[in-house]
Amino acid sequence: MRRLVVLNFLVILYFYSLVSLCLSEDANNEFDFAMKLYNEENYLNAVVEFKRFVFLNPKNLRSNEAQFLIGQSLVKAEKYELAIKELEKCISLYSETSWNIKSRYKIGEIHFAQKEYDSARIVFTDVLQKDEKKLISDKTQFMIARTCLYEKKWGRAAKEFEKVHENYPASVLSPIAKEMAKQSQAGEQLSHRSPLFSGIISAILPGAGQAYCG
Repeated sequence: MRRLVVLNFLVILYFYSLVSLCLSEDANNEFDFAMKLYNEENYLNAVVEFKRFVFLNPKNLRSNEAQFLIGQSLVKAEKYELAIKELEKCISLYSETSWNIKSRYKIGEIHFAQKEYDSARIVFTDVLQKDEKKLISDKTQFMIARTCLYEKKWGRAAKEFEKVHENYPASVLSPIAKEMAKQSQAGEQLSHRSPLFSGIISAILPGAGQAYCG
């Protein structure tokens, strides 16, 4: 009798494992399909598929990434308000993961892209404080400096760029930040727009010269 009970238990365990494996494979296929649409720049359909994945697989290890990619897809589709809502959902649902920090940073990028530099700076400053593991602190500090640069706050931009160079010397952004700090200090001394200066900072940081002239 005991052997029969053990045998039945093993059979049930086997079928449970088999079903779990099949469900896991189905979930991976669903995620991969959504990712395929994203890579093909079919962003709105990618949103639909990522949402389906999250709904059907809320406990899947990739559900946090999928939620972030919903927001990212909406950014690519230039649906910024919807993107912020989905990224805020990612922040709320996955507060203990790296996707929380990445979602906050992405919201800052949205504000920056819309030339809402003050709002972007507030978001990036918050990210810098919350990024305890220093996952993207160098990038975040660099973006804070860029918000100041694009608002022509030359002195503050120089200080913020210096922080990148001083606090993150191993970062690939460090030498760029060092040079941008130097050029920002030079920009503060100019009483008028200089095409030469615009060309110099554009060569170092694409788009900065246009912001300077604008």
